[in-house]
This record gives sequence, structure tokens and C-alpha cells, in this order.
Amino acid sequence: MALAATATWRRAGTTKDDTVKPCPTPELRRVLLAATGVGVMTGFFGVGGGFLIVPVLTLRLNMCLRRAVATSLVIITLTGLVALASHVVADSSLNLSLTASLAGATAIGAVAGTMVGRRLPQAILGRAFAVVVLSVAVFLLVDTLLLGGPPAA
Repeated sequence: MALAATATWRRAGTTKDDTVKPCPTPELRRVLLAATGVGVMTGFFGVGGGFLIVPVLTLRLNMCLRRAVATSLVIITLTGLVALASHVVADSSLNLSLTASLAGATAIGAVAGTMVGRRLPQAILGRAFAVVVLSVAVFLLVDTLLLGGPPAA
């Protein structure tokens, strides 16, 4: 994540892609390798989502940041639906009030973030994203090494 944050920061300082460009068409092999890598990292560390998908889309598949964010949200939504279906099939209990509260608050945050992000230059968005990714990486490292990691279920 620290490497992705650093590369994202550097790219944000050099990119001028505030205009809408056609979506790149990378070769299928490259997409599958990138997606498998994100999946392995997500499964291994329990974190991933946009923190890994967006850097992969921007740095490895050459997508502009705004399109990468939108694409990552679609990917995360589809992944979440598959995960939900697997939990339902496994007859796991679901806390509907907590789920609805988190989903509603997330939706409000997404709308607010979109309204603010639309007004910011691409370079600032890229650097802000890099800072968030690096912050999460530092938090995970400190949590794992010094605080004993997440609480056991």
C-alpha cells in the first residue's frame, strides 16, 4: 500500500488528465493478473477494495483517477453482492439495522464526496488519495505490530 501511495503521489504530480479521455483497453491477461493480485492481497490482509483497486487501475492499467474511482466502486459493489449472497447461502445472521445504518451513511458520504471531488483538480485528488492510502497502510502496520491486530471475533 505504501508503494501504491508513493506511485499515486508521483503520478498525480505529472498528470493533466482532467479532461475525459476514452477508457483504455488493456490486454485481458494484464487485467486478470492485476485483479488476481488485488484479490490475493485482499484475502491475505483483509483490506483492499479501493485502496488497492484504484492504484492498480491508474498505475497498471493507465486509467485516469476519476474513472478509476468510479470503476472501483462498481467492482466493490459486485464483490459485496457476491459476499452477501455467500453469507445468506451459508445461513449467517445479518444485523439489518447496522447494515442499513452503515449503507445509508456511506451513501450520504459518497454523494458529498462526489460533489466536492468534482470541483477539485485531478492532481489534488490523486495526492489526497495517496495520503489516505498511506495513512491506512501506517494504521494497519501500527495496529498489527504494536496493538496486536484487530480483536478476535
